[in-house]
Amino acid sequence: MLVKNNNRLKELRINHGYTLDDIESRTGIKRGTYSNYENHNTEPKLETWQKLADFFGVSVSYLQGIEPDFSVITSKTKKVLFSLLSEFYFADSYDDSLKNGASKRLKSAINEYSKYADFVPSIDEIKLKNSEQKNKYFEKYFSFLLNDTRTVEKVNRYIYQSNSKAGRLIYALSSKIQAHTLQEFQTALGLSIEKSIGSELLNRFTAFERNLLFCKDSKSMRNQFDEYIHYLNKTRDILNNSLEKVDVNELSNELLNRRTYLAISNLVQHDDDLYNKLSKMESRELFEWVPIVKEYLVQKNKPVPKEINEYLEQYKNKK
Repeated sequence: MLVKNNNRLKELRINHGYTLDDIESRTGIKRGTYSNYENHNTEPKLETWQKLADFFGVSVSYLQGIEPDFSVITSKTKKVLFSLLSEFYFADSYDDSLKNGASKRLKSAINEYSKYADFVPSIDEIKLKNSEQKNKYFEKYFSFLLNDTRTVEKVNRYIYQSNSKAGRLIYALSSKIQAHTLQEFQTALGLSIEKSIGSELLNRFTAFERNLLFCKDSKSMRNQFDEYIHYLNKTRDILNNSLEKVDVNELSNELLNRRTYLAISNLVQHDDDLYNKLSKMESRELFEWVPIVKEYLVQKNKPVPKEINEYLEQYKNKK
């Protein structure tokens, strides 16, 4: 990550595909004035810096070129990311309660992902390996974390702000791993259940767990369990009845649409040209975006995500 001495006004304007006239119409800052800001002929006032930072969705210090570009993936970004995953996954315990909680959350997220992703060797088999081997193992299976710009920025900010809490970063990484697991492995049946009950199961369990804290005797505790078990049985029967009417093909198509949209979202985070290309399209329909994205990637000799090819195959079969 290199700190730039010059401001990023021109860089951001071009990356967003704006002309000086666009800037004037969107911000009210005259094109000549903005050009002078870009070329360091004049310096914006503090309130103007803030206005432009809000417009581009960045911090003032980043806009001024003082703060590093946290979206850049460096060798240190990778080293810190995968060593943190290894450290927190294999840690027995910490004195810090935040770190302990983060470690448990990470283990849960990684174990869930490894259950479906077929790690070879299994994660338990590398416990006694040295640090370098563990880091390479995590890099092999968790490089997808680097596809998300926000995750990269969080890791780089952690590196830059040396006194920041590792536990907070681990919580964020755990959530990202859980989201990726759902994106990769959720089934049509699972989507149907999600549509039917949403987060109700989790909310009911949380309420049940909390109610146990206020039980005065074994009888009240048994009552809480009986109520919760009754709810689970009732929910199971409702789901059984609703699943008989489920259109699996329709749900499978919906899952593929979700995965394709997420794949495109990941691509545009790292490719300003593709972002500008799609943002200029009048249509926001996925079926119009996908062939444009594939054509662009092929022209640039970049790999095409499997979701895009699967989507195009599905769309071709529908015609």
